[in-house]
Amino acid sequence: MADVDEASSRVFRQVYGDSFATIVRPDEVSSGFLTRNFSTYSLNLFGERRSTLFPDKSVVTHTFPSFNLFGHNRQIRDWPIYFSFDSAVDGLSRSDAQLSTPPVVQRFDLYPRITVPLRKFSGVSFTPSFGLRETFYSDRRDQESPSGVVARNLVRSAFDFQGQFNWPGLEKIFEFRGKRYKHVVEPEIIYRYVSGIDEFDKTIRFDERDIMSDTNEVEYSLNNRFFSRRSTSDGGTSTSEFLSVRIAQKYFFDPTFGGALIPGRRNVFSPLNTLTAFAFEDGYRRFSPIISRLRFTPARRYSVDFRMDYDQQFQRVRASSISGSTFISNNSVALTYYNTRNLPPTQFPSNQVRATLVHGNSLKQGLNAGFSLNYDFNSHKLQYSNSQLAYNWDCCGVALELRQFHLGARIETQLRFTFSLKNIGSFGNLRKQERLF
Repeated sequence: MADVDEASSRVFRQVYGDSFATIVRPDEVSSGFLTRNFSTYSLNLFGERRSTLFPDKSVVTHTFPSFNLFGHNRQIRDWPIYFSFDSAVDGLSRSDAQLSTPPVVQRFDLYPRITVPLRKFSGVSFTPSFGLRETFYSDRRDQESPSGVVARNLVRSAFDFQGQFNWPGLEKIFEFRGKRYKHVVEPEIIYRYVSGIDEFDKTIRFDERDIMSDTNEVEYSLNNRFFSRRSTSDGGTSTSEFLSVRIAQKYFFDPTFGGALIPGRRNVFSPLNTLTAFAFEDGYRRFSPIISRLRFTPARRYSVDFRMDYDQQFQRVRASSISGSTFISNNSVALTYYNTRNLPPTQFPSNQVRATLVHGNSLKQGLNAGFSLNYDFNSHKLQYSNSQLAYNWDCCGVALELRQFHLGARIETQLRFTFSLKNIGSFGNLRKQERLF
């Protein structure tokens, strides 16, 4: 499989992009891969060019060739021991405002891991796993070099331990308005210890394999799950989860992460990016923000998802979002609102809403309509709107679209149409993949 995405500049993408998602996406990714799956192994051949657009200079990385062999968890004889591994041989390069590597930087990565699920004791289960990671680089970072890189080998050896505690779930069955519900409370604790990454500042960052750092941390979470009986299409019933609430936080025994964290700047590396997608470290701290995740699905056609990151150090909400959708007959509504605060480390503030309303579908005869918008409350602008009307007969159909852009260099109004004949084809400039229905 191959997928190619490339543009000459961000302004070009804003002016000529086909959709709002294309215009605002900062990444250009062109990739191709071949995968062969065996019973317990997976072999992947991969190549990629990734460019992240910035005003000064884009960050461009190349990965080719890349060979990855992954082994799934496999039991060793009849023992309660499971073995897995991840290995890769890569040719990489990177250029940005700070460094420029040679055309090919060699990287060899081997990561075997052993997991030992222990028997439960009084309902408490503990699953330890041990890993050794050995990574070789043919080049390393050097601030005194004009290119920021020198041709000196770098070997990274890390010991990785993880222990997961699961307490027995507390259950309660109750009735409300004649219906029975089950409430399950599941506490969980995960302890992680990684040691041996002594030259984090010398490692060139190509992808997720290179942002691993020392850590000594514990992640604790509380999960609340609610279940009810639902009718199935065959006339029976089944038990389904209609509400889940998760609250989690991390405590760092080593707030320096073995020296990887640099105070006064934005720090993004593992394990800081495993709890939330928003950066929160610009100095030494013991506690991470508190994250909450809520998912509500009272029926198959309704869904609501709420997410929030609360930083107790600043006593403010860092980021929040709520999204929901509903499907009733031939009508659907989808809404997403998200908000991020400009708190240290530097984080771009956002306050936007996206909505889509649709009546009908591409196969329904008669009138079909759809509307979508993207509104930014910070700039007080309707950045994008899309209105579509279509009428389908038994043999053919016609569709009209009014599209408006007000984003950066793109201030434009488009009128497009298409006429289609059943089982033959279509004529016009409104493509099928750009239809709202």
